[in-house]
Amino acid sequence: MEWLWSIGKWNEDKIVTFSFEVGTMNVFNHVSGDLLNTIRHPDEVPISGMGHDNLFVYDDRVMAGLEDNTITVWNISKDGGEIETKLRGHTGWVFCMEALPNGNLISGGGDNTIRIWDTTTESCQTTIEDSGQGGVLSIQYVYSQNKFVCGGLNDTVKIWDAEHLKCEATLVGHTKRIRQIKSLNENCMMSVSDDKDIRIWDMRTLSCCQTLSGHDGPINSVSIVGDQVITGSQDKSIKIWS
Repeated sequence: MEWLWSIGKWNEDKIVTFSFEVGTMNVFNHVSGDLLNTIRHPDEVPISGMGHDNLFVYDDRVMAGLEDNTITVWNISKDGGEIETKLRGHTGWVFCMEALPNGNLISGGGDNTIRIWDTTTESCQTTIEDSGQGGVLSIQYVYSQNKFVCGGLNDTVKIWDAEHLKCEATLVGHTKRIRQIKSLNENCMMSVSDDKDIRIWDMRTLSCCQTLSGHDGPINSVSIVGDQVITGSQDKSIKIWS
């Protein structure tokens, strides 16, 4: 069985999944469980490993960060899917993407760069050449503060001013690579790591205000649903925190 690497919500009743090994997407009705569409990359290029924020769904389009160093855009409303374009610029695997309020896209990759893309012209607008993270695995935009927060291979969390593209702070605490970052509320961010810990960071004091431990293996992903935090780990468990 192929590894299921990324999941994105298409609309109220559909989800998109991307298998890791052979570049296959499946569209499901998540209410009935029915498979609605299977979309295969013509060259069987896999989605980038390590990152879990590398699938982005908007309208009838899916953007995926692939191991050919591109962000590939599909129209998934058509039977079999259709590749519309490829955003080229990264020189390493694309691990993460996030939408910006103006409709542009921000991405991070194994080439240690952060790139901002104009989705209208399908071109790279801005490149931060050295993210200082050895490779960017997760990126999260904070709407209330116009900042984006990144986690990467070198164990640190970095906070960037989205207007001036300046790094404002480097937060230290994790001891291994950071797999994913999520916004907990307008003042706090949450990160999960291969060090088995969940850390909550206060954006006002730029410090770790809480560490949650309990997993026996690296934590791959985190989701926030209402007042609960859900984490998935390589220890084969899903934990719900409240």
